[in-house]
Amino acid sequence: MNQYIVNYSVRFLDGDLAGKLYHKHRIFGDWQSADHFKQTLETGFVLNDDPTGKYKADDVILSALENQNENL
Repeated sequence: MNQYIVNYSVRFLDGDLAGKLYHKHRIFGDWQSADHFKQTLETGFVLNDDPTGKYKADDVILSALENQNENL
C-alpha cells in the first residue's frame, strides 16, 4: 500500500505563536486525499485546525512515500 505525504510550512496569524513559522506534515493513504489537502493549502485559505491559533500554509509539497515492504 502506497502512502503520500504533504509537507508544508505554516505561519501563525494570531495567538501566542503569531508570526512564527513552523513545519508540519500529514500522511495519507491515497493520492486523491493528499492532493485535495495540498490544493486546499495552496489556495491561501486560513486554517483553524491547530489549537494554538489560525495559520496560513506555504511551501506545500506532495510526495509519495516508498513502501518499505516492497524492498524485502
